[in-house]
Amino acid sequence: MTKQGWTRTKIAEEIGISYATVRRCQAPDFSPVHGRCNTTRDSKIKPYAEKIKQMIKEGRAFRQIEEAIKQDGYDGASSTIRMYTTRERKLMKEAKGDSGGNAEKIERKWLISLLYKPVDKVKKISQEQLDKVIEKYPQIGEVYDVVKTFKNTLFSKKPDELEKWMDEAERLELKQICRFVNGLRRDIDAVKKAIELDYNNGLAEGSVNKLKVVKRIMYGRNSFELLKGKLLRLELRRKFN
Repeated sequence: MTKQGWTRTKIAEEIGISYATVRRCQAPDFSPVHGRCNTTRDSKIKPYAEKIKQMIKEGRAFRQIEEAIKQDGYDGASSTIRMYTTRERKLMKEAKGDSGGNAEKIERKWLISLLYKPVDKVKKISQEQLDKVIEKYPQIGEVYDVVKTFKNTLFSKKPDELEKWMDEAERLELKQICRFVNGLRRDIDAVKKAIELDYNNGLAEGSVNKLKVVKRIMYGRNSFELLKGKLLRLELRRKFN
């Protein structure tokens, strides 16, 4: 549109973006890929987190904490230290009030990991810590047990066990789990066959994935007949090899 002589205002109106975005895209060094695409950026205060927590436990004031970590190399804003310190003090106070003594913080993401991995595969939480969490929050233990039981049922080769599991899961009265159970009931025959049989749709999914890759490579340049011929020839080569 720029090459065709469109003004920035007209381009912005036509595409539905801001004038500033048009100007940025017209810059000679503009790249559509963001510099931090597929990367994660750690907080500047993260390397000093343990030291800040220790100083809070020692009863140090904010100014003392700020001076200490700046001497260690922190070059971020003071407001970041203040927000982090305030949050940690609040968490420690709540934990101490709940436990009546020393407390340990277990991050939620570690507990969520237990829905997908056994406790010995999650590095940040031990069985002892999990037991303490379940003792304090029994519902977490119920969710953990019901997910673990479902995995065992899925690989048990006993499809009749599924009905028993669904009844137990619904007793928790958690809407997310009840929604999952309702989905199983809508396709119960297929789910039971998946438990009973060793077959899966991996071969079909692999073929569909290969088809999509070839189609996208040829997109907009070739016909359906050529796509069909190319896939059949690939299959023929695979058989010969």
